[in-house]
Formats: sequence, C-alpha cells, structure tokens
Amino acid sequence: MSFALDSDVFEKKDANGNPRTISERTQKDYKGKLNSLAKLGWGDRSALKKNHKVIIDHIKSLYPDDTELARHKKRFILFAIFWSMDTPYIAKKNPYHTYLQKIPPIKNVSTGEDWVALKEYRELSLNISN
Repeated sequence: MSFALDSDVFEKKDANGNPRTISERTQKDYKGKLNSLAKLGWGDRSALKKNHKVIIDHIKSLYPDDTELARHKKRFILFAIFWSMDTPYIAKKNPYHTYLQKIPPIKNVSTGEDWVALKEYRELSLNISN
C-alpha cells in the first residue's frame, strides 16, 4: 500500500515565500517512511491527523532506546510526516511537533558538545556578548 501524497506537498514555500524543495533522495526516503505507515492503515494526511496518538506510540515502539541513533530515526519519521502535511497544519503547534520537541539530539554533530536548545543557545549568546 502506498501513502497518498497531496499535490500541495510539492508546492510548499519557505518563510520568505520562495518554493521549498527537497532532494529526490529525501523525497524517496520520506515516501518510504510514509508507505510503512500506510501499510499499518495510516495511508493519507487525514489518517495521520486523526491517529496521532497511536502513530506516535508506534514510532516510540520502533525505537524504544533513548540513544542518539534512536532519536534521529524517530525525528526522521516525524520529518516525513511534516512533509506530507498541509501548510496550515504544520504552521501551528500540533501533536507531532510537541513530540519532536521531546526528542532533540543528544549531541551537536558538528562540535560533539551536548545539544543546546535554540532558546537556551540564544540566551547564552546574549550573555556572552554582554
């Protein structure tokens, strides 16, 4: 079973109103994650919205460990879900966004230091510059 992508998925715009595109490879990877959800009965945008609790529980069950790799895999599925959703849905806080906020990276890949949330990073930057 294939996930039913709505046409507006390919017409999204960034914050500046420019077309937002992702690579064909990323599209393929996202479609794979969405097709896996479709095989379980969540084959379109509406099903993802209606069944967010059970889908989030499913994602948690796929990768139960709290490791960097497990968090990355969970976030990747969430990014595929975000890609499939309509702009009004992803423009506001939603259950998937709330869950994403609970599973940030553990380490900064570039520096190897502990991950710092954007809000905390901004506060630290302000304190350093003052």
